[in-house]
Amino acid sequence: MTNSNMMPNRIQIIIVLYKTTLQESISYQSFKKYCASLTVPYTLLIYNNSPEVTIPLSTEYTLINATSNRYLQGAYSEALKLAQQNKADWLLLLDQDTALTAEYFTSISNFLYQDNATDYCAAVPNLCQESIHLSPCCYPKWVGPFWQSYLKPYTNKIAEERKSEIYMAFNSATLLSVSAICQVGGFDEQYPLDMLDYRYFYQLHLQGGKMYVLDTVLQQKLSLLSIEDSMSIERYKSYLSSCLRFAKQLSVRCVLLYKLRLCRTIAAQLLKKSKRKFLKYSIVHLFAWK
Repeated sequence: MTNSNMMPNRIQIIIVLYKTTLQESISYQSFKKYCASLTVPYTLLIYNNSPEVTIPLSTEYTLINATSNRYLQGAYSEALKLAQQNKADWLLLLDQDTALTAEYFTSISNFLYQDNATDYCAAVPNLCQESIHLSPCCYPKWVGPFWQSYLKPYTNKIAEERKSEIYMAFNSATLLSVSAICQVGGFDEQYPLDMLDYRYFYQLHLQGGKMYVLDTVLQQKLSLLSIEDSMSIERYKSYLSSCLRFAKQLSVRCVLLYKLRLCRTIAAQLLKKSKRKFLKYSIVHLFAWK
């Protein structure tokens, strides 16, 4: 039930670009096409993480050109500061290649006009890669998100019935309460890129925050499903380090399960030639603690 007399405060939106122009950004182009369906006041920040790419100035958005790649954590932290300056209640995170829809923006508007919207720390869509459900998900704390059989799609119904489950959603298209994310200290510098979403959703969960799942589906391409085509060696090493760091913050049991999953990954890399370039880094990481 919505209350048409209640006007929610504005949203601070950020689109993070890396080696991509606005013309090449699926998120920006689909945002321009469908943003009329967003009936809540907003301001838009374009954060350009690539100094070599020129993004034109415009009255339609605020532009920050980073002098070096500050990854997602740096970009989101700047957007959070801007949200506070603009007295925005919500922060909407967008990457450069999520295909947004009119239904998505309508769902956000409907959510924010609900009387109980402020009861939630986040609102997220369902993200899929074709028929594969990617996000949101939940997992038991004692297992962590590393053992696939325990990672399951998260719904509003699970939120009511299984409060012991830790929820998470991917960064892109996530709407965050500014006050809630500030309460947990913002975006953790220990996670500049990978596992950043797992980290802040875990912190929000510990604070008792609730996540709302919007009644809409967006398509997203996940690089981890095809790392041989979309991930560099340096990114892969960074990803492994971030996973281990997060597992350690959960429990020793989670570290052991993460290492067990890594053994399975090593076996798959042995068997598939296109993945063998990552093999030695996986083996070294298997015996690492940092």
